[in-house]
Amino acid sequence: MTVTYTTQFSAAQVHKFVEATGDDNPLHQGDAPVVPAFLLVLWAKGRVEAERLASPSALASIEFRCKAPARADEKITVSKRTKINDESTYFSLIAESSGIVRLEATLRYGPLEPRKRSVDLNEAPIQRRGFCHVDAETVAQFTSRSTFDYQGLALGTLSHALLSHGSSVVRAQAAEGRYPVYACAEITLAPEIAQLGVEDVLITRTAMRKAHELYRATTVANAQDRMIYEATALLSFVKKAELAAKPI
Repeated sequence: MTVTYTTQFSAAQVHKFVEATGDDNPLHQGDAPVVPAFLLVLWAKGRVEAERLASPSALASIEFRCKAPARADEKITVSKRTKINDESTYFSLIAESSGIVRLEATLRYGPLEPRKRSVDLNEAPIQRRGFCHVDAETVAQFTSRSTFDYQGLALGTLSHALLSHGSSVVRAQAAEGRYPVYACAEITLAPEIAQLGVEDVLITRTAMRKAHELYRATTVANAQDRMIYEATALLSFVKKAELAAKPI
């Protein structure tokens, strides 16, 4: 059975979300900003959890693939299919607008499945970020939480961690008028991420390296000496004019 949701985000809403999460990618600025992938994913996650189909504390992994950019003020339709397998429940999501698939995502709720890390993060730079009630309240406006959403805020700040840790690459590409976009991402979550609060400090380590025409980035996030998520993302760098002409 397929269930559909419909939404659209104004430019002001996009600006508000990226300000809260620290995502300073220029593609999300201006009068017709690109809607961040995490905004779409977290919004859809909020719909699933608001219907009590799954608990935030049981979210074990998120996978998404960006197919083409969605812009502010575009009507976006998200279709959802549910599959139950062993101890896990999978929600497959497809976001479309104007007949074009923009993003595909899978949310898995169930037991944590440890991943084998492919890179050594011991020497990776450390970034620390404290949580703010105002930012968590802003994210909650998009994720159907009644008050604060620290889990969503922690996930949303992944883009900031990737751009900051890869700042030399980002600066070099920006000098040529190219800006980062997600090709795809896989995120494994620990149950502790659902217990985050305003007193926690998010500590991330990220390693980024060239992978053919893309850049592969691996991030591990901790709070109070607990791993709360691990993410691997493939990024590409494109010019603003190219976003309208080809898929990401």
